[in-house]
Amino acid sequence: MFPDKDSVGFTVDINLNETQDAALARIFLVELPTTARNVLNVPAIVYHDIKLERGEQQVKCFPEVKNKARASNGEVSFKLEAKHLKNGIDKPLSQLVGFRMFLHFHLHAIKINLHSKMRKRVNNMELIIKQARRDEEEPKVYKEKHGGNKG
Repeated sequence: MFPDKDSVGFTVDINLNETQDAALARIFLVELPTTARNVLNVPAIVYHDIKLERGEQQVKCFPEVKNKARASNGEVSFKLEAKHLKNGIDKPLSQLVGFRMFLHFHLHAIKINLHSKMRKRVNNMELIIKQARRDEEEPKVYKEKHGGNKG
């Protein structure tokens, strides 16, 4: 927490072990500030991407963290201003604490959406393959019809 005269800043370190989760979280967090513009009274949100900034964006208040090797996927900074804190800090603080659950919920939803889209494509491809399959030809039986109607 970094207090200012009329604002408070929070920085959350994002650390995901699975590469798939880290990639999805990166996409989600890069888009988060853009989507936050469409909502009223949102605190300032900045995602410090480790891949882009190569760990340069380090929290300067904690020098002991600066020297350690980082296993992080980035940091998200929130800046709460006086208008966010006019009714107290309890509600904004509980929402910031719930950010981890919010992120995990959306990662799970993204995975479900991707899997359902892939399943739908596989089903469509299977249907196309079934329709393209040729029926087995029955053996041709030739009947002689020389001397009249022998059928």
